[in-house]
Formats: sequence, structure tokens, C-alpha cells
Amino acid sequence: MRTALCSLLLASSVAVAAPVPIGVAPSGVVVRFDMQNSPGFTFVSDPFPGVEVGLLLTPSGEKVQLAAGREGERLVCTDSTGKDLGKVTMIPLYSMGVVLPPQYGCAVAAREAPAPEAQWIHVKGTLPVQVLDGEEQMEPVTLEMKKGATASVGHVALKVENAVVKDGSITLNLKLSRKNRDVPVGGILFQKMDGTPLEAKCGTRHIYLAQENYAVEYEYAIPSDDAELKVVLFKKTGREVQVPLDLKVGLGGPAR
Repeated sequence: MRTALCSLLLASSVAVAAPVPIGVAPSGVVVRFDMQNSPGFTFVSDPFPGVEVGLLLTPSGEKVQLAAGREGERLVCTDSTGKDLGKVTMIPLYSMGVVLPPQYGCAVAAREAPAPEAQWIHVKGTLPVQVLDGEEQMEPVTLEMKKGATASVGHVALKVENAVVKDGSITLNLKLSRKNRDVPVGGILFQKMDGTPLEAKCGTRHIYLAQENYAVEYEYAIPSDDAELKVVLFKKTGREVQVPLDLKVGLGGPAR
């Protein structure tokens, strides 16, 4: 179900109809509930019977990206009958810097289903969110320019999906994978083995989204025919804020 919800949220990053503002943190993080693609709470059965609500978070500042916070969530969920729906958690679905503006999609999940006669659920508390507006260089890693070659840099796994050498340059399809809760990568630099930087041109991007993982595949044109190159990643940096939530929602959307 979460994969499906993720697809709905991803679609909404292109065209969001009548988003409803839910909360604004002091940092300027705006939380919206997508009325078109995820009109209300949904029932889930795995890994526990309960409910989920899909949200979109958008930073108000330019060149800012959002990611899941590291602190624990402080959320409470009840239904219209007053029933406590148990432990509430935030499930990060994706954190994208490739859409404009960069959006962060998540689901708020409660571990118990509402009472049969309930008309809506009420989620209140705070979401920990990382507001990322800087970059930090990671350690360079050596990567073979051949299909199937792999390497890892901190929390990011690299895999060469394809590499074609022609006329002194490489067309490289490189996939970067990480956990959804991990900090996104802000930039990539290619170097010769002696550290000389290469002006690689980035072409198409493909996004792969799953329950726990996020991957993006880039196509690069690199002016080199070397068998190995150094890859330097730049991870996003910033601060963590608590985004307030106070939403009342039924199966069809926000409730009064």
C-alpha cells in the first residue's frame, strides 16, 4: 500500500490541486494535505491494522531540501469517538531535490483502526524534519567504469548500470541508492585518479521509490576514457526542526 501511496504523492508533486495548509514551522516548512491524489486517511493491514494519512512538505526558502528527522515523533491520533489509535509514527516515502520546488512526502500511520462508527481521525503533535540548505563533501571513492561495478560512500551505494566508451568519452548510467531516512545527495563530481576534475554533463534522471529505499539513476557524459575514476559526493547538511501538525481528516478529506 505504501508503494501505491508513494506513487500518489509523487504524482502530486507535478500537479497539486487545492492543497490544504496544515501547519507551518518557525523554519518556514509548509505541510499540505493533497486533496486530489490522497483525499483522506486510508486503511492499512501491513505490518499492522491501522490507518495512514499522506502529506506533502515543502520548504518556503530557495535551494532548501527536506528529509526525515532523526528525533522521535511526538504524535497522538484519536478518532471522532475518542478512541486512542495507539502508537503513531512517520513513514518517509521520498525526499526529492529533482522536482521544483523540492518536496518531501511522508505518511503518518496509527497502529489501530478507528471505531466502526467513527467519522474522522485527529492527528496532533510534531514531525521531526531536517531542513537542508548546505552541502558537505564526502570522501572520494574509486569506481570502475564498467557495467555492474559498485562502490559505497557513507550511507550511499553506487552502481554502474551501463558504461559505453566512444571517441574518448564515457556515457555512464550511475545509480545512487540510500534509505529514505538518510540525508540526500546534493551533487556529484568526477575526477581522474590524480584528482583532476572532469566537467561531466548530466542528462536524464530516473527515480526508483520503494517502502524503505530511494534510488536515482543519472546519465552522464564524461570527457574521459579511463578505466577508473574517482567519484565525489556532496551530502546535504542543515538543521532539524519540529513541524507542528493538527489535522482532522475523514475518508474524503479534511473534516471540520
